[in-house]
Order: sequence, then C-alpha cells, then structure tokens
Amino acid sequence: MAANSELQSVGIRDRWQGFNNLLRKENRMWWHTSRWWKQALIWLVLMNGLLLLAFKGGMKNPDGSAMPAEALAMMGLVGFVQMAGSFASIGVVLQAQETLLDEKRLGTAAWVLSKPVTRAAVILSKLAAYGMGILITTVLAQAAVAYGMMRAISGVMPPALPFAKALGMIYLALVFWLTLTVTLSAVSNSRGLVLGVPLLLVFAPVLVGGMLPAWVWDIMPWNLTYAAAGIRPSLADCLLAGQPVTTWMPAIITAVGCVILTLAAIWGFKKEEF
Repeated sequence: MAANSELQSVGIRDRWQGFNNLLRKENRMWWHTSRWWKQALIWLVLMNGLLLLAFKGGMKNPDGSAMPAEALAMMGLVGFVQMAGSFASIGVVLQAQETLLDEKRLGTAAWVLSKPVTRAAVILSKLAAYGMGILITTVLAQAAVAYGMMRAISGVMPPALPFAKALGMIYLALVFWLTLTVTLSAVSNSRGLVLGVPLLLVFAPVLVGGMLPAWVWDIMPWNLTYAAAGIRPSLADCLLAGQPVTTWMPAIITAVGCVILTLAAIWGFKKEEF
C-alpha cells in the first residue's frame, strides 16, 4: 500500500510524442474542409488561366511565322515554371504565416500544448501537412492541367520527364519558403515580420537580382526557378530543356537550409512561453 502512495513513472516522454495525432488534425484541416479545392481553384485561375490566355492563340516567331508545335509546347511549360516560381512562392508565404501565428495569438497553441504532445511534434506536423497540401494542390494538380493544356494547344506531347524534374525544383523552392515562414512564426508574434521578410526575399530577384553577385544566387533558392541575370539560367529551365546544369549548389544549399530552418523553428518554439 505504501508504494501506491507515491507517483509512478509511466514511461519516458518521446520527443515526437503526439506527432501522429497532430498530423491527422492538420490533414483534416486540409482535406476535410474546403481549403484543398479553394487552393486548387485559386492556382488554376492564377497560373493556368494566365497560361491559357497567353498561349491559346499560339505564338509567332519574330519573323511572323507560326512557331513549331514542339517549340510552342516547350515555351508553354517554361511559362508555367516561371509563374509557379513567382505566384506560388507568394501564395505559400501567405498560407504559411497563419499556420502557427494565429494559433499563438488565439491561445490555441497553448491549449494544444496542454495535451500530451511535444513542441517538436507541433512544428513537424504543420510542415508535413502543409508540405503535402502544397505539393498536391499547387504543384502536381496545376502541372497536370498545364501539361494537358499545352498538349491540346500544340498538338504534340510535351517532354514529361524533364517537366517532372523541373517540378522538383519548384517544389524545393516552395518548401524553403514554407519552412522560413513557419520558423519566423515560431520565434515571433509580429505578423509584419513573419510576412515581410519572406515576401521581401521572394521579390528580391525581380527587384535587385541584376545587382547581386553570383555567390548570393548560390546560397538562395532563387536560381531554382529564376534565371540569374547575366550569370546562368535557372535549374528548372535547364532540366526542362535537357541541358546540363552549371551548378547544383542552389539546390543543395536550399535543401540544407530547409533542415536548418526546421531545427530553428523547433528550438525557437520551445523558447516560447504559454
């Protein structure tokens, strides 16, 4: 009986405790609500709608002659890659800023953490659910529509494998913006900071890209989908055209950066007081 008067340990707390339950909750917010089809519809209008307007009448060569079907199909896929690299990056930042920031402000995060879950599980479940949602609604679904559209417009089958490789570069860039925004949400309660920093970096290659040295393009995800002005084409364009990639450094550093940002998000969220 004496032994029953003392609290007994029920096991070691796992650092990922609660991840599966949290992931199911986040996935329900994506796939059991209207979010998935609204996101798919938004990107259908923004990316494929603009692509259709640009290419539905075909394209002309500089001398006024009709562009060959193969060149037309390739140009359409290049246009999709460029739009996905810009529009989708902005959209990911706007989506990701609400994943944790709103929960912290409304007290939902504190309520979740009162359950048997760890802070690392909270961060990882959000990244996993949003990463999958973005992959399906923003990348794969829209790429399938763009591919079919260019097949119908050009009358030829565009190159599928090179297009799939280019999509990998697009998704890697989007994952970087996702992890950066979630990390800022984990360490700050300022919506201006959480939105401003990623959006400033997203627009940087357009605003000042021509003034940046080559080493800056090596350490940022821009060159995955943007051509480094006067330096080299984007990795996605090279893969799509079947050309050799000059350097894989932007892809490598972006992937490593995603891991570092994830660890920083977990560390910063652990420091937050609720």
